[in-house]
Amino acid sequence: MIGIELDDLDLAGGVVTLTKTKSGKARTIRLVDPVVQAMMIYLRHSESFRQPGVKALWLNRRGQALTPNGLSQMMERRGKQAGVKVSPHAFRRRQADLRMGKGGSEPGLMTNNGWTTTAMIRRYSKDVITANTMAEVDRLFGDT
Repeated sequence: MIGIELDDLDLAGGVVTLTKTKSGKARTIRLVDPVVQAMMIYLRHSESFRQPGVKALWLNRRGQALTPNGLSQMMERRGKQAGVKVSPHAFRRRQADLRMGKGGSEPGLMTNNGWTTTAMIRRYSKDVITANTMAEVDRLFGDT
């Protein structure tokens, strides 16, 4: 997500195309409405300090592209202010948990996150998968 550029966004359509991925394969993902609204607010705010020629979506305090290390530092600072420990992967785990907890499909989660094996689902959604499995057993066999 750190490599998103302004041209990658289609907020009217509610999508972002991730062109700079680990696998090198671009993918388009849906943005839910609260995320679209938050991004619109962020973009209006960031216009005031964006440096000329900078196409990156996420900016540092100087209006330049935020780096992965800069993201980690910012999250650590904000986490300390909030009294919680956060990391970029904590957000990835949370969105995977939310999606699976709401009955999302494994193929949908894999596509959205650019995963090629189900091992990543087990890694990121272990607790929700266990809860869903228990609920499924109750639903299927609870009356027996």
